[in-house]
Amino acid sequence: MSLKKVYTRRIETNNDFTYIGEAEVGSEENEPVWRISRLYNSPVDAFTDLAISWAEGNSNFDKIWDNRETINYL
Repeated sequence: MSLKKVYTRRIETNNDFTYIGEAEVGSEENEPVWRISRLYNSPVDAFTDLAISWAEGNSNFDKIWDNRETINYL
């Protein structure tokens, strides 16, 4: 039997972007234990409705949620 890992999740929409963060349950938002993705809510082109990018180009659990707006997304 396989158990699915449960994470704390934060979701914030700010203008054209929606930020999604996940970390171990009980993690503080100022700890470098988050993986963060960013959704661009406006169409990129005629064929794309949504563009998803990852903080620093990876899904590692080493970002700080409080810094989500200043991180480089690839």
